[in-house]
Amino acid sequence: MSLEDSRNIYIRFYINDFKNVLIFTSNAAQLFGSALFWFLIALLHHGTKRLRGHLARRQRVVCNEPGGFSKLAEQEPASSSSPTVEAPNTCCKIKYLIVQSLLQLLQTTISFILMLVFMTYNVWLALAIVLGDVCGYIIFSHQQQLMADPGCM
Repeated sequence: MSLEDSRNIYIRFYINDFKNVLIFTSNAAQLFGSALFWFLIALLHHGTKRLRGHLARRQRVVCNEPGGFSKLAEQEPASSSSPTVEAPNTCCKIKYLIVQSLLQLLQTTISFILMLVFMTYNVWLALAIVLGDVCGYIIFSHQQQLMADPGCM
């Protein structure tokens, strides 16, 4: 490709071309199914964000209550009153960290895949992703905002 050819490349959205859809389609019904699939993936993307936030709040509650800590006794003779020391339950924290890391991996992977689908420049897929993102925000973030601002009820 010469330098002159590279200046004539235009990127634009298209509507009626069935060739470049990630879930291969050959007609309008299959394009609708593909758009519905990416709508649901975009919607569930917000679900993973909400799940990560819920698990983070739950972990803070578990670590702050007395049962969230394990009691460790100092190595002293049993005859004396041995003071107990509370230490964080590291096994619980490791499980939490692994779950959060896997959810972060899932969320990042979904984000990149949605970006690549959007970059096919198919209007219907781009619209499905945007609408799925908005609906996911409404569904999964609505409850959280109501709890943060009780005056809205």
